[in-house]
Amino acid sequence: MDVMKGGSDDTTRGGGGGVSDKRRCSWAPMFPPAPPELRLEAGKRGWRRWPSSSGCAAKRALLLAVCVAAAVVVLLAGAGSLDGLPDSLFFHDAQGTHGTVQKVESEAYEHHELPNEGAAKLVRKEDIPPVNLTADHLLDGLLTAEFSYRSCRSRYEFASYHKRSSHKPLPYLLSKLRKQEALQKRCGPGTAAHKAALRRLESGVGAATARVEDGDCRYLVSIGFRGLGNRMLAVASAFLYAVLTERVLLVHWGKDAAGLFCEPFPGATWLLPRAGKRSPLGNLDRYDGESKESLGNILQSGAVVGASADGNVSWASPRPPPYVYLHFAGGYGFHDKLFYCGEHQRLLRGVPWLLMRTDSYLVPGLFLTPPFRGELEAMFPEKDATFHHLGRYLFHPSNAVWRAVTSYYRSNLAGASRRVVGIQIRVFQKKQPPRQVLDQLLSCVRGERLLPDQVAAATNDAVLVTSLSPWYHERIRAE
Repeated sequence: MDVMKGGSDDTTRGGGGGVSDKRRCSWAPMFPPAPPELRLEAGKRGWRRWPSSSGCAAKRALLLAVCVAAAVVVLLAGAGSLDGLPDSLFFHDAQGTHGTVQKVESEAYEHHELPNEGAAKLVRKEDIPPVNLTADHLLDGLLTAEFSYRSCRSRYEFASYHKRSSHKPLPYLLSKLRKQEALQKRCGPGTAAHKAALRRLESGVGAATARVEDGDCRYLVSIGFRGLGNRMLAVASAFLYAVLTERVLLVHWGKDAAGLFCEPFPGATWLLPRAGKRSPLGNLDRYDGESKESLGNILQSGAVVGASADGNVSWASPRPPPYVYLHFAGGYGFHDKLFYCGEHQRLLRGVPWLLMRTDSYLVPGLFLTPPFRGELEAMFPEKDATFHHLGRYLFHPSNAVWRAVTSYYRSNLAGASRRVVGIQIRVFQKKQPPRQVLDQLLSCVRGERLLPDQVAAATNDAVLVTSLSPWYHERIRAE
């Protein structure tokens, strides 16, 4: 058995939302920390796929993962190959011949008619979306074929490194994703709608009324922080909230993560453009629980009128504020958690810009928010597969990262003819003896038959260990 070592990121635990007071929100649920199966931790060299629940893993809170290269949403679990390359680098044409898809090095061009201009243009072949794609390549419709092969290789090569998923996206979820893609294209950065919305934001002008009209462009900015795994959890949570509330998602990854992933929306960017210093978007790291623009502080400032006869709350002024900051980082208070109440969701609907700062997985809280419950159950009848679908849709490694991932796979994991086992070790109680942690881990993985009694006895398995301490890798290898 080959035992490889990977890095690990200083990723903190994610939560599932907040706690609301029954006196103020009688049906507001209690939100405990997200269980292990709803947490995701990323390493500097790897990302773990959505785990299945197992008694031992849940009891010991051991995160078992296959982690490869920079944080990615893939489990390189072995697939057919041709000359060491995955089969998905090739597609069969209608005659059954085996040909490459839009090779990057190809200099061939094709003529394409411009339907509204009566002229033709030359298009490089590698800029054309691949043809003869199967349901496997598009993850049963989760992905769209509008991207070129050259722009994001991992989108089309992803499938050959995985076993087919038993969790199939429903048509209703697919329709919501296509609708979000159209919204991102119509209202995203570079469009006239975005420029107009940005001018209003920077001038301090809110929406004309609290009523949302068809065609209005509203925005949600995800402010990520902490480790990469936490930022991915935050983006997944923000994306789902954006879909539920029909907002354009713009992501502030931070300086070191923006280039790790491909754009998920065809013909649009999800990256937040750089803003001037005086803009509310100019220094997003300044927002915290004390910010006067936070929902919690706004609710305590008298800017919101109490509940009316129909149970709704409303803004004291004729216009909603131009933006509201949603604080879900450590230490957020009772009034911040009123976000999960239905009347406050209706209040926020008229705000043009929402800025959300979190390092946690907020989806369990969204499932318990009354206005969203029906939509979420229609999109995700299997609640525990929610991140499985969100992650496979959103997080595809950029070409540079994908090269590192596939190179690492071919060098270290492709030879495992039986299986690959990934183990990520996170110790939150620093005083806990390392030997005790190791004994717990080995007992668990062997009890679940993830590892044989003697590591050296298995020659058809590969084991990848990620941890902040190299000691665990060395000890497991010595077992």
